[in-house]
Amino acid sequence: MQTREHLHHLVDEIPESELSAAARFLAYLRDVTAKSTTQQANQTAAGLETVTHPLLVKDLGWTQHQVAETRTRLASFEEDWDAPGMEEYDNI
Repeated sequence: MQTREHLHHLVDEIPESELSAAARFLAYLRDVTAKSTTQQANQTAAGLETVTHPLLVKDLGWTQHQVAETRTRLASFEEDWDAPGMEEYDNI
């Protein structure tokens, strides 16, 4: 079954009481995609290259002191950053 047909089938199975939540979710996905496309277009127009590989600290040209200071500042976020499900934010 093709994707759109499958989605229509799933929507038909959703209880009436949940349709507004489904609509909000689909609108969110649409908006995230539009935002990503706009950001890529803006980067291209500005002559910026889209990063398709991990950015390494050595690529930033930071000193060891800057690396250590930044690591210390971000340490308080580590537990939340590594929590299950947080990888979804990578897709935004």
